[in-house]
Amino acid sequence: MNTNPTHKKTPLPKWLRQVDQTEHAHFVIDAWLALDPHTQHTRLARLIAATVHGGASSALERFAATGILDAEAALTELNHVTVPLEREPWLDALGRYIITAERRS
Repeated sequence: MNTNPTHKKTPLPKWLRQVDQTEHAHFVIDAWLALDPHTQHTRLARLIAATVHGGASSALERFAATGILDAEAALTELNHVTVPLEREPWLDALGRYIITAERRS
């Protein structure tokens, strides 16, 4: 007779298994922009940069990862980013943040 209790693992609900960080980021960014379309908050700008950057070692990736912003390089990269139409406000918000970053420092 086996005296060890067996614990049956309860599987995660289907909806929870399908949630990924990309969709979560999309939700957070859209919600944040809906609350304050003119926000220039650094955390939001870094989250957007993390979502749209062109890859490792890019200016937007560096900003997203470290908070260090090379505004000229980031704007150049941002000008080449393509997103679905509903994500255009993200690029606008990030662009506003980058353009005004030097005035805030």
